Amino acid sequence: SRLSFSASAAAMAKSLLGCRYRSGAAGPSSFDCSGLMYYIYRQLGCPIARGSSSQYYNSGYFVSTDAMQPGDLIFFARRFDSSGGTLPTTHVGMYVGDGQFIHASTTSYRVQYDSVSGYYAPYIVGAKRIG
Repeated sequence: SRLSFSASAAAMAKSLLGCRYRSGAAGPSSFDCSGLMYYIYRQLGCPIARGSSSQYYNSGYFVSTDAMQPGDLIFFARRFDSSGGTLPTTHVGMYVGDGQFIHASTTSYRVQYDSVSGYYAPYIVGAKRIG
C-alpha cells in the first residue's frame, strides 16, 4: 500500500541519521540533500530525479504542506544556501511526522532531524508525495 511504502521511506531516512553530508554524494555512506532522497527512493524501487529542483518539477505530485505524511519530500528555497541550486528550490528533506523532517544538512554536514516550524519554516516552498 502507499502508506507502507511511505513509512518505509521515512524508516530508511531515520536509519541514515548521522551519515556525512558531501556535495554531489548519493550514498550509501554520505549524501547531499537531493542525493539522500534519490538514494532512499531508488532503494525502494521507485527512482526519482536527482537534483532538488528536478525532484520539485518532475517527481511525485504536489501536496499541501498542511497535509504532509511521513515519506513526503519537503522543499526549501534558501538564499543563504551555497549549494548552487537554482530556484524555486535549493534544498530538500523528508517529512517524517510530528513536525520533523530529516535532511542532509549543509550547516552541520550530517543527516539530521530538524523542525518544519523552526529555523527552516520561512523557506518552505512546497511538498511532494512519491508513489
